[in-house]
Amino acid sequence: MTSAPLPPGVVARLGTTAFRLAERYGTVFLMPPHFRSYAASDANALREYDLRTGEPDRVILERGANARFGGISADGRRMLVSTPAGYQVLRTADRQVLFTASHEPGAVGCELAPNGRRVVVLVRNPSTEQREADGDMEGAFTSAVVVHTVGPRSKRREFRPLLNFGVTPILSPDARYLTVTGTWEEEYDDQPRPFDGQSVIQVWDVGTGREVFRHTPADDDRDITVQF
Repeated sequence: MTSAPLPPGVVARLGTTAFRLAERYGTVFLMPPHFRSYAASDANALREYDLRTGEPDRVILERGANARFGGISADGRRMLVSTPAGYQVLRTADRQVLFTASHEPGAVGCELAPNGRRVVVLVRNPSTEQREADGDMEGAFTSAVVVHTVGPRSKRREFRPLLNFGVTPILSPDARYLTVTGTWEEEYDDQPRPFDGQSVIQVWDVGTGREVFRHTPADDDRDITVQF
């Protein structure tokens, strides 16, 4: 999420009723590009609020059954919505649907690229469903990262990272490159590690699907952060 300094007094007012949500875990984010308002989802809709007063301004989108509001593009013109039927990228000004895609089987999360032109989806490894049901693990093993290109010629490209647990996909600001970080864990006894070292960072060109960079950090580099 792109951030900017808040006006004086905003943090102190976050506990007032004007900033509370009907849901315990609501989505709240500043609205780019000027950050003079913020958007928040409650049980009924995603609304835009004046950042200084907390007063509601407009309804960006009526909330359908089990809809989840995802990220927003850096210019504030596009947003991602996830429903049981799939994903939608909407134009925030008039709510026109620019892109739709069905849910990937086993999808555990989705995110909009900073430029609003690609959607990245994390896909769980279905072979671990029983272990999850038995409480044998926390989190989810990952089998793939899928990137959808938004536009009249929508494309779907699937990437198979070497890492398989706690995977974090990161799209560059222009959505050209995909970086994957995370860890590797055994999914079954005596499973061989698919790379040398303790971890690995991979970067792909989304347009071609070609891996363009791979980095194996030193064993003592435990905290790794990737930024574009």
